[in-house]
Order: sequence, then structure tokens, then C-alpha cells
Amino acid sequence: MGKGISPFIASVLLIAFTIAVGTIVSLWINALMRSQASEVGSEADLAVKCRKAGIRILDETIKCNFTGTDYLNFSLENTGYIDMYDFRAYLYVNGVTYSYAVLDADTNQNFTKDSPLKIGEIKTVKVNITDDFSPATISWLKISTQCPDISDRVENITC
Repeated sequence: MGKGISPFIASVLLIAFTIAVGTIVSLWINALMRSQASEVGSEADLAVKCRKAGIRILDETIKCNFTGTDYLNFSLENTGYIDMYDFRAYLYVNGVTYSYAVLDADTNQNFTKDSPLKIGEIKTVKVNITDDFSPATISWLKISTQCPDISDRVENITC
């Protein structure tokens, strides 16, 4: 008859295995919780900051060009108390919504966290139109920002 492991050694091995698995699971859960807490913290931080945000399209400055290189130019004002970036232009024309990047007219670059529209600043911006809807009346132009609830909208733009 062959010899097996003693019940004492089996119990010790079972306890050691359980502790090892518990430690691995504990480390994994801890890392997951930290990751989630960091993500929630970032979202909460943005939400708090965004309560101080504001943006305005200076509609009297809107200029359209639909001959050759199509674009919209207008001035954008940061009316809030935080820097603004990640601008997106939405144009509603003939029953269709179009989406475009909003660029700094001077540099032809996007507004980013590192290169924002600063508090109180007014800049001329440019929206390069890549779709063909000229000549047209733009039913509305909406500018969105990094803050989900902060935007501005102008209606009935004739180009």
C-alpha cells in the first residue's frame, strides 16, 4: 500500500493555498478600487470646475465663406472662471447636423488643455467646412466644450 500525505500536511497546504489565493484577490481588488476611485475623482473634479465655466459665441462676428475653401469664422469668448478647450462645432443645415473641430484662427490648431481659451479671453476661431451645403442658411450653430453642460448656440445664420 502506498503512502499518502498526512492529514496535518494536507491541512497546512490547504491553508497556505487559501492564504495565497486570498492575497492575490485582495491585491487585485485593491488595485481595481484605486483605479475606480481615481476615475470617479477626476470626473467629480471636472464637474465641480465646470460649474464655473461659460462660453459665448459673438454672433455679430460670424463670417461665412462657401467659395473654394469653405469655413466659418467668428469670435468665441470664455465667460467663465476656468480655461476652456476641446471645442466642437455643430451646424444644423437642411435637416442634417454636421460636426467639426474648432480651431484657433491664428495658429490653425485645436484648443487643448495645454493650449486653452483662457479665462476672459476672446479669440477668433475657425471651423473648416468639409461638407457641401452652400449656399445655405445654417439653422443653428452650437459650440460644445470639455464640460458636457457648457455650450452656446446661435440661430439662423445666412451665408
